[in-house]
Amino acid sequence: METKEKIDLNKTLVDIIHKKILILLGAVAGTWFYGLEFTKSENLALYIFGVALFSLFTLLSFGIIINYLKLSKLEKELEEMKNGE
Repeated sequence: METKEKIDLNKTLVDIIHKKILILLGAVAGTWFYGLEFTKSENLALYIFGVALFSLFTLLSFGIIINYLKLSKLEKELEEMKNGE
């Protein structure tokens, strides 16, 4: 594969990862907000649902971290291609 094709492929992957991160950030914000609201409730079922939302918040946060690590790796690959290594 030529360098230009690799760069185009990496740019496409970076774009996909950015879109994933944007979606995950929206989901994380929603689960955090609703988790806080439901854990304030005196109803046990709503409280348990709030705790479940916090668990989902944790998983989504790990998803964001993993996507940032992938993005960093792709950025390093692009820098290496740019420098001709």
